[in-house]
Amino acid sequence: MGSERDSVRDKVLEYENFLNDVLKRDLNSVLKSLDCVQKECVEYMNLKLIIENVLDNNITHNLKTKYDIGCNFYMDAVIHDTSMIFLRVGLGVFVEYTLPEALDFIDSHVKRLEERCERLDKRIVELRAQIKVTMEALREVQGIPQLHTPRKVVDF
Repeated sequence: MGSERDSVRDKVLEYENFLNDVLKRDLNSVLKSLDCVQKECVEYMNLKLIIENVLDNNITHNLKTKYDIGCNFYMDAVIHDTSMIFLRVGLGVFVEYTLPEALDFIDSHVKRLEERCERLDKRIVELRAQIKVTMEALREVQGIPQLHTPRKVVDF
């Protein structure tokens, strides 16, 4: 009787450790990654709108703007030549593009970011399902009755 309780307690600890140390940690990590990718996507979309505005209004020189120098502190800036723009392409590398080239790059980059968001969304669903299954297994091992009855599927 005592060894059976010990084995149940060991199984419960094993499931709890897996739940807290692996699944929940992984879920938080993937959620943070998704948040970063979504923020980057929004930044590129905002940049696309600005570039389109510059092109539509044919602004070629002396564009007055505000530049964020950090912690939401802004300073006035003047862009003397708006025909070219530097874009971060990754790993700290910046490339100079014409505005139409920049729009093409932004479109392709946003597409890749959206695909990455979809993959992260799928991973989040998988992790949440694994958490739910692990919690159900914990409930069964401990002999705790189910609080609600499963819904019945009705076919018409």
